[in-house]
Formats: sequence, structure tokens, C-alpha cells
Amino acid sequence: MLLEVRRNHVMKDALGTIRYSQDDLSSKLQIKFIGEAGVDLGGLRCEFFSLLVYQFSHSGSSGHLTFRKNYVELEKNTFFYLGQLVALSIL
Repeated sequence: MLLEVRRNHVMKDALGTIRYSQDDLSSKLQIKFIGEAGVDLGGLRCEFFSLLVYQFSHSGSSGHLTFRKNYVELEKNTFFYLGQLVALSIL
């Protein structure tokens, strides 16, 4: 599976791609940062997941992180697709 993402919008681009992808999720994940040259031999994947975790943990209102349901994201299955991305990180 090839994910083409913008560095500043990793989470949005990755979720948008995986949500509508017909690719086999058990295949090896390859990352391409849009507008950058590079071959993913593992370093781009590592950078992708670092950026994904950072953007996910810094989304929402700053200083107001709580454990309550976000019904909008639940309806869009965002957490399901984030779980699929986490699973791809260990394959």
C-alpha cells in the first residue's frame, strides 16, 4: 500500500486515503511525502508514524484534552482507521 501524504497534513491525508482504499491492508506500507524526493527503505515510514502520532496527540483544543467521546469522529470511523494505521506500523 502506498500512502502519499503532505508533511503538514499527515493524519488528514492518511485517513483520507485509507478510508477509501481498496488495497490489501496486510501489504507492506510505503510512504511518499508529496513534493519530496525519497525512497522508503524504512526511514520515511518511521518519520510518517512520528508525525502521525504528533498530529493526533496535538489535534483538538490545546489544554483541553479529556477522555470523552467525540461523536463526529466516531461517526466518521476515524478511530477505526487510526487503528488500522497503527496495525500497519507493526507489520
